[in-house]
Parts: sequence; C-alpha cells; structure tokens
Amino acid sequence: MRRVAGVASIPSREIALHNMLHSMLHQVDLIYLALNNYSRIPEFAKNSKIKVFTFNRLNQGDAGKFFRAQEKDCYFFSCDDDIVYPHDYTATCIKNLNKAGPKVICTYGGRTFLKRPVRSYYNSPHRKYSLLGALKSRAEVEFPYSGVASFNTKYVTVRFEDFVIPNMADIWLAMIAKRRLYKCIAFPHPANWFRYQDQLMKGKPNIYDDCQVKGDKVQTKIVNTYRYLSMKG
Repeated sequence: MRRVAGVASIPSREIALHNMLHSMLHQVDLIYLALNNYSRIPEFAKNSKIKVFTFNRLNQGDAGKFFRAQEKDCYFFSCDDDIVYPHDYTATCIKNLNKAGPKVICTYGGRTFLKRPVRSYYNSPHRKYSLLGALKSRAEVEFPYSGVASFNTKYVTVRFEDFVIPNMADIWLAMIAKRRLYKCIAFPHPANWFRYQDQLMKGKPNIYDDCQVKGDKVQTKIVNTYRYLSMKG
C-alpha cells in the first residue's frame, strides 16, 4: 500500500520546510505540499515525489496538509514543516496502525481535558501527552497532534472541507474523530525521537503565540460543541 504525506508551509519557514522534506522523502511514495502565499516554488520542492499546490488568495493555514487526505487506499501522514521526522517514522506508524485496528488515527502526542465544559482550549486543566519528551505507554487522546498523525484511508475518512477555520487542524481532526467514531491513539516513543527546529522557529509566526494574543474563544466554543454540518457521515 502506498505511503502518502501532506504538509503545509509559509514562506518564513522555507529553510525548515527543506529539512522536513529531506527527513520524509525517502519514507514515502508521494508528498502533497501546500504552499501558502509563496511567490515561487522552492528549488528543493521540484522533485518527482512532490506534488505542489499553491494557495495565494485562500490561505488555509495548517489545514493545507490535509488537502489530499482522501487519497485512495494509502497510509496518509500529515506533517508539520517545523519538525524533522525520524528515519523510521512511517514504518513505525504503519506497525502501530496495523496492531491497533482499522478505525484509528495514530499520533504521538495530544491532550485530553479533565473537566467539561472547557473554559479555555489552551489553559483549562488537561492531561498532556508529550511529543518531544518520552511517552512510555500508549494512550487514547481527545485532541491529537495533527502534525504527527497518520491513518489508513481505507478505513479513516478525513476531508479537507471538514477543516472549517484555518490554523485549527488539531481541533478539527479531533472533531472528525468524534463524529466518525475513530480512536485517536498516542503511541509510545523515546525522547527526542522528533526534532523540533527551534532555532529556525525563533521569531517566526506560530499558531500558539497568535492565539495568546487574539485569545481562544473560537477554539473553546468548537471544543464544547462537536456538532458541525460540514462533517457529514
């Protein structure tokens, strides 16, 4: 079965994107690359394994990594441009998925809220499952990290149109799982299995910092509802 990855990027992260692609190219058959507001296609992205889509007027943010998530009969890996992936990443994901059962979204971190209703998506009490630190045992999570998510498209349907508001991919992926009765499982991994490109990310825009300024009222409202007409079936 083919291995297909999806990633979205913005121009300020071009160098980080290069490193991320280098870590994944040898592990997959195809990468769908969504370039948000790029004025050109980087030379390193001109590769037979990379299919580029440009979004200049319609910036879908991190949801762009799911632009082709409905690819038929494949293992799909949604990736973030600020992460360098381990050399055995896709093989490990497939092994985990095959052991866990068909209707599973594999991830390596996330959060589960301790109380309902949630007062703040970012600040309400929650159980956090580490991505960069070690995770010793597998755990079902409510909100999986979408940048390290994978699934078998034969059994799990994730549609680009389900990501209604940009830059909230973790939340929408959780909503999809709730709606369609998928399990989101964070699987064990050692510390530093993933490498966050922190030096390249200094001073660069990111979703968390943006929400600290604007607030998380929209995110919190969505987390407390789960009912969205766009998620039919």
